Amino acid sequence: MKTYKVLTINPGSTSTKIALFENETCLYSKNVAHDASELAKYNKISDQLPYRRNMILDLLEEADIVVTNPPFSLMKEYIPLVAESGKYFLVLGN
Repeated sequence: MKTYKVLTINPGSTSTKIALFENETCLYSKNVAHDASELAKYNKISDQLPYRRNMILDLLEEADIVVTNPPFSLMKEYIPLVAESGKYFLVLGN
């Protein structure tokens, strides 16, 4: 059976949930409730992007999960380097 790792990020109206799954097994999960006074500082949900982004990056660092988007030209060298690190990683490409 092939192994899949899936990173999920769910930015809700009053919290942000993040989880890493290997197939159907949850390896890491965190739910961060946001203070209403903090969210009230933003006029639109899209204005929350820097706040939410920083919080998500902090959670990923806490969980020792690396998310990256390297240039395709470096992919051949990059994948073994990250795989050997022993960390969970997600490579985004198009």
